[in-house]
Amino acid sequence: MAKVELLAPAGDMASLAAAVASGADAVYFGLEGLSARRSFAEFTLDEAGAARRFAHSRSVKVYPALNSLVKGRELGRVMEALDFLAALPVDGLIVQDLGVYHLARRHFPGLPLHSSTLFAAHNSAGVAALKKMGFTRVVLAREMSLEEVGAAARIEGVDLEVFVHGALCFSISGLCLASSFYGGKSGLRGLCTQPCRRLFRKGAHKGRYLSAADLSLIEHARGLKELGIRALKIEGRMKRPDYVAGVVAAYRSVLDAREDELASRVKDAKELLGSLSGRRLSTGHLMAETSPGVLIPHLSGASGRLVARVAGQKGDRALIKVRQPFRKGDVLRPETGKPKEQRAFRVREITVEKKRVGEARAGDRVNIRPDRGLGPGANLFLVSRTDASRRWEAEARRLIKVQKSAREPKRWRSILDGCPRRREPGEERLYIKVGRVDALREALALPADGVFLCGGLGELRRLTGRVKTIRKAGPRLGVGLPPVIFEESLKGYAVVIGELAQMGIERFLVANVGHLELFEGCAGRLMGDYTLNVLSGAGLCAALELGMDSQVLSLEADLDTLGDALRGGRGAEPVVSIYARPPLLVSRFKPFSGKKAELSGPKGERLVAEAKGGLSLVYEQRPLCLFGHLREIREMGLRSFIIDLSHERAARGELRRLFEGYKRMKPPKSYSIFNLTGGLE
Repeated sequence: MAKVELLAPAGDMASLAAAVASGADAVYFGLEGLSARRSFAEFTLDEAGAARRFAHSRSVKVYPALNSLVKGRELGRVMEALDFLAALPVDGLIVQDLGVYHLARRHFPGLPLHSSTLFAAHNSAGVAALKKMGFTRVVLAREMSLEEVGAAARIEGVDLEVFVHGALCFSISGLCLASSFYGGKSGLRGLCTQPCRRLFRKGAHKGRYLSAADLSLIEHARGLKELGIRALKIEGRMKRPDYVAGVVAAYRSVLDAREDELASRVKDAKELLGSLSGRRLSTGHLMAETSPGVLIPHLSGASGRLVARVAGQKGDRALIKVRQPFRKGDVLRPETGKPKEQRAFRVREITVEKKRVGEARAGDRVNIRPDRGLGPGANLFLVSRTDASRRWEAEARRLIKVQKSAREPKRWRSILDGCPRRREPGEERLYIKVGRVDALREALALPADGVFLCGGLGELRRLTGRVKTIRKAGPRLGVGLPPVIFEESLKGYAVVIGELAQMGIERFLVANVGHLELFEGCAGRLMGDYTLNVLSGAGLCAALELGMDSQVLSLEADLDTLGDALRGGRGAEPVVSIYARPPLLVSRFKPFSGKKAELSGPKGERLVAEAKGGLSLVYEQRPLCLFGHLREIREMGLRSFIIDLSHERAARGELRRLFEGYKRMKPPKSYSIFNLTGGLE
């Protein structure tokens, strides 16, 4: 059996030094402006080169993460990064954007590609599809059970990577729109504001209903190794070096233990990991769909150890009630009740009765001088000890030398050459999505170019009994699948898709790359859904190469991004969602006992959580509607649109009213335009 790889995060050079010294076999880090942790914990290209030299000198592999969704105007910077990394070379590149995938495969075929967890590969079909796409490693979704991981591991010829430690998102990675919807800061572009950690009101009660405990699979690390998992991944590019060192050391100890010392090593590792985390630790979904106690509505969402609370602020000084000791130079993260996570700060000074001291002891009332106002009631969490952090910072300065690259940046032109050109925009096309067989009659009565039934397994089975409907609709009728289909349901979906194809269905909507496996062998046309997260012309080229002649652009796109995606005129036909009520969060967690719950949040969020198909879907009460901006969108040259009612149980006549609103460019009374004019960051 091949040795399992322990993969550690490196948010800076100090964390890199800590990971390598503590026993990591490989490290991953973000690239400046192009990773899923933008503005934090990123390396410049020169720093990436230095990291690679240092790691390789110690037989440690490096995997840069270029795993942000990319706009068309950013493709030149992507090409510069790919060219630099291919020349080093690196041991693997983590990507999630289909456009980045296309550019890497076409221009730098020697770069080993790892699919990010943001591809939402959560079953064996997803792994098989990504293998065929040329990925050498697939990072599995965190939402999989041990049995499901085992099924994925039976796909031969591709390495699998599993997250074993760190933060858990409420939503399945790659399917979260919440941060972007409320302010344009896309989690898929590395700017998540962590809306799932916020304090929500449900009726007369308040709680952090969507806030999850952290993941810790230390007891199952050896079991995952025996399944054939190639790499165990630690989350935490935003963590301090002492945290990274401690977590890596804990897992290294367990992985290297002899059988007779395994139990004691696991016990010691659990104690160490418990001392490093401020959140409760859990096994997430590994041992069950949702482990008991993994959602923690009564606890703070902050990470780190709670050490103090702010009693008041006067000028630039905050009066602190100390619960656990901390020292001058330690790093504290405040939690103020504001929706956005607060930046950590270093304690520069501690005073007791106007006398400077080096340490605040439990029970003390002390003054500190933070770098911003905190306000009474703010909790302070210890995230890093000064002595440990400074040790690793000094070690990094001693060992890792960043050299200015002598390479002249290339001017990348016509980077989409080789991808077929699209036909010139002709007559306008309208597609409609519905979620129930009962809605097909009204949808097919409208002059739409295509109608998709996008329902669960039950609805698709109902369609197999509507022979007359299928025959009458002809090639206008298509079907789509939910973006999340766990392993136990794969066979059922494959069977019903085969039956529908034999009955004459020729259009299929792809909402996850794994669907390419389910639709393989079906004669007909494929359209990529918005959940494939395409923002650029390069992404449209990738969609076409994968067999999709049209592609719904990401719902997050603003006007500038839509315009950029059209430049070059190549790839799949772009389609714009002009009406939808998409789930902002798609989760395997079950935060509420009933089928539906209404939540209100601190930024005016009005959410509805629904239990559906074994998942929790969280919606904003207002739909997305772009009817009022159709003139601007058409002027760009976009001519294909989709009205999506697949997540609504619309009243009779509602679809007709929406169609009239589309024709008149008149939106409903209450709606959102998402990022269209406000901008996508």
